[in-house]
Amino acid sequence: MEQRFQGTTDIELTETGLAQARRAARLLAALSPDAIIASDLRRAARTADELAGLTGLPVTHYEGLRETYAGKWQGLTHPEILDRYGEQYTAWKRGEPVRRGH
Repeated sequence: MEQRFQGTTDIELTETGLAQARRAARLLAALSPDAIIASDLRRAARTADELAGLTGLPVTHYEGLRETYAGKWQGLTHPEILDRYGEQYTAWKRGEPVRRGH
């Protein structure tokens, strides 16, 4: 696992991500959901599509469910962020109110 910050970067699922989405869809379908609401980002939409395929429910896409924008941290792994933005990253990990990647 890369532990990469994606934030609002709109990327496709990897093969690993797709396998995880399929597994999650099977588990969630067993709960008999009434609705599927997902972020409009491609990786979330694809994950929701897996659940929709099992349940027959339509997917409602909602921009408000996007992950938090992470500025310059987006696309970087945790070690890369620590190396480049160590003080800010350490403060964030302590729970301090830090605007990530600014």
